[in-house]
Amino acid sequence: KFDDVLFHRLPLHIQYEVLKNGNVIFCRNEEEFFEIKRNVLREYLEMSAMYERIKRRVLVCD
Repeated sequence: KFDDVLFHRLPLHIQYEVLKNGNVIFCRNEEEFFEIKRNVLREYLEMSAMYERIKRRVLVCD
C-alpha cells in the first residue's frame, strides 16, 4: 500500500518520521534529496526541545 502525499506539505514531525522509517522508491536527484533530509533534520532538532516542553506540560498531573 502506498500513500501519495506532497512531502513538503506534511507537518515537520511526520516528515522526520517518513525520512527515518520510510523507504525511497524513486529518487531523481540525490543531491536535492540529501538537502531535503538535512533541512528536515535540522528543523526537527531545533523544534524537538519545544516538542518535549509541550509534552511535559500536557502530561503533568496536578
